[in-house]
Amino acid sequence: MAAEGRHTIYHATDSAITIGIQGHDAQERINQLRNALAKLITKQGWTTRDEPR
Repeated sequence: MAAEGRHTIYHATDSAITIGIQGHDAQERINQLRNALAKLITKQGWTTRDEPR
């Protein structure tokens, strides 16, 4: 169960994922997600960008 005041939304297409994270610990959760994604991206050899087109 999510902690009170925490909210995460996402939208995915075939070529993009948009993730919105809110709450008192949002920055910590964003940093954890970025670190996990960086490892996965490196392992898979994917090309990424932080900004939408």
